[in-house]
Amino acid sequence: MVATKNQLEFEDLLEEIGEFGSFQKNMLVIFLAPVSIALPVLVMNILFLVNTPDHHCYIPEVVSNNPTFDVQKSLFSHDKAACYMYDLNYTEWLKTNSSYVPTNTSLLPCNKGWEYDTAHFEETATSKWNMVCGDSHYTNLALTLTNIGSAVGTFIYGVLGDE
Repeated sequence: MVATKNQLEFEDLLEEIGEFGSFQKNMLVIFLAPVSIALPVLVMNILFLVNTPDHHCYIPEVVSNNPTFDVQKSLFSHDKAACYMYDLNYTEWLKTNSSYVPTNTSLLPCNKGWEYDTAHFEETATSKWNMVCGDSHYTNLALTLTNIGSAVGTFIYGVLGDE
């Protein structure tokens, strides 16, 4: 494209407004520093929200009895402890002060909720809404919807930014 008298070349425009000086550098730092700190937190926030902490079935009789660590370990040490509990009369079993669970004891799905490990997170979306076991697919849905929203939002704001 040939520039006419009324049109400025890009280089002429840069000469007219000046080089990338200290004012431009300061403005860049003032506006980009807060964004560069906040943006990673906002982007990674969803991963912390849907983190699934260690958990096991909530059993009121066990919680109210304050059993020793060994007793809790025997109750929740089986490989399906996150979603299943032993089919026991826990009140009677705890009275025996035994840490032994009979091998022929069957398992039941958790029916009174879950207890979560709060060592790393006080509460996540997963623990707040019990998105574990049969409902664990909701954490994947939340991540998928977040990524779809990000992709659609990027496109929409890109178009709006070009207007």
